[in-house]
Amino acid sequence: CVSIKVLTRLSHKINFKLAYAEFLIRLTLVLLSTRSRIWIVEDCFPLFITAFLGKIRNRKVIYDSHEIFSESAELEGRPITRLFWLMWQNAGLRLVSDIITVSSDATDYYRSYLKHKSYFLLPNVPYKTDLPAARNISSKTMYTLIYLGFLRKECSLYSLLDAVASREEFRILIV
Repeated sequence: CVSIKVLTRLSHKINFKLAYAEFLIRLTLVLLSTRSRIWIVEDCFPLFITAFLGKIRNRKVIYDSHEIFSESAELEGRPITRLFWLMWQNAGLRLVSDIITVSSDATDYYRSYLKHKSYFLLPNVPYKTDLPAARNISSKTMYTLIYLGFLRKECSLYSLLDAVASREEFRILIV
């Protein structure tokens, strides 16, 4: 069962903390019960709790950073909110195993204060040449894909659902 809540500007200001707390509780329950050994986080919002539970459960947690949230326009002119998210982000980053970024500037930003982490640069640009043939996935193995994020029109969930709809070896868990 999936519950989708639409946040308007007014409801966002009033209900964000409650909706975020509910999201973290559901996320915590899923992460405490999953048998997955590798967790990938794509947003700053679930970063710390996922990295913290990953440390407790001895899981590899990878942060796939598409933005530097603590430097985003959403936090301009909001020093207390920015400080909270900066501390949340930094605490989570210290607990993750590896960091994937989409730009060399983001890699440099993270590396400037987290030198001991492994970094991987995967730019958001098309490849100039064809990619090598994809590795065959064993149909005997069941893979669970866990979507940890807010549903927005721009999110990649719809593409993911289309891509795995006909594949029996995949199941999708939406938190």
